[in-house]
Amino acid sequence: MPDIMLIARSFPPVVGGIENYIYNIYSKLSSDVVIVAPFEQGYSVFDKEQDLKIFRTPRFLNFMNKEKMAIFPLFLSAVRVLLRHRIGQIHCDQVQSGIIAYLFKKLFGKPYLVYAYGMEITGGGFHWLKSIVLRNANKVITISNFTKRSLINRMKVSDSNIAIVHPGVDTIKFNPNLDYSHIINKYALKGKKVILTVGRLASKELYKGHDMVIEALPKISSQIPDIVYLIVGSGGDLERLEGLVQKLGLEEKVIFVGYIPDEELPLYYSACDLFIMPSRDKIEKDGRGKKVEGFGIVFLEANACGKPVIGGRSGGIEDAVIDGMTGLLIDPNNVDEIAKAIIRLLTDDALAQRLGKQGRNRVVNELSWEKIAAKVEEVVCNLR
Repeated sequence: MPDIMLIARSFPPVVGGIENYIYNIYSKLSSDVVIVAPFEQGYSVFDKEQDLKIFRTPRFLNFMNKEKMAIFPLFLSAVRVLLRHRIGQIHCDQVQSGIIAYLFKKLFGKPYLVYAYGMEITGGGFHWLKSIVLRNANKVITISNFTKRSLINRMKVSDSNIAIVHPGVDTIKFNPNLDYSHIINKYALKGKKVILTVGRLASKELYKGHDMVIEALPKISSQIPDIVYLIVGSGGDLERLEGLVQKLGLEEKVIFVGYIPDEELPLYYSACDLFIMPSRDKIEKDGRGKKVEGFGIVFLEANACGKPVIGGRSGGIEDAVIDGMTGLLIDPNNVDEIAKAIIRLLTDDALAQRLGKQGRNRVVNELSWEKIAAKVEEVVCNLR
């Protein structure tokens, strides 16, 4: 197997979807991997606990990590690794770090692989530069069929150069047999029908659909009076959503949990009756792109805990939620349809249990991190 240099623009101990995806894949590959990652506060404790070889960018260049020049420290460190190790392939956690791999391919003839997720393809600036990086990659790994279509249509990447590898789930951490009683007690949820959304409340995005669920609550509560909506996440959109709750008189129906530590997240999934995130497409102000859900790993996490899920028919969610098998897909712009789906699952226990069980089985059989890493290993073996 070839030695791999992974250039990661962001890497644990930073917490996030991309960081989790990349870490869980590369910590399980059988190939020898050298990781180049930014300096982060507290990185030394994390790095010492890993079997991975991790090279951090110099501390004196840390001020660049949050700026537009963030790839410059990565470039310098990657050059050092390339000169000291027999690197056969270069992998990049996202398109931005792929700029370095593109240069190394031109200078040293090294094949490279780059990951693509969603919004960096469907929107944002530097379209021409992203397209160059992606079209010259020996392979692009993406997380959904939606993003694959965007790569082909928007970035002109060859179909044959794209591999789909869905995100995975830790099926031990997320499981149906957790003791979540203290969550029930903390929020007085005993005897309630609990629906849950987990997602950032970003004021610049506004596509996750929290507002649509809130607007559906009056219709839902007319049939299910004991409904409670838990919202886990923080961000600048909180004030707007709180205003909407007050306007509709739903203060006793909606609980804003805020940020929670990652280790507590499975307990919230376990405490709910169903998970919902009706994400929708949001056209950017310049009209040249859109913000959209590239996949939606939260649906898999909820399924892994044995819960049925409801997702918006948008972006890559159709890969995350198998309609009628692991959950229900709805029009994310239709409040009545959202309400109808929630009422259906909360009043049909047999259906809810079947979808939750089938969701758990799918995650275990197809989407554990071991199986996801094996798919990437196959791509690595055939990278030319």
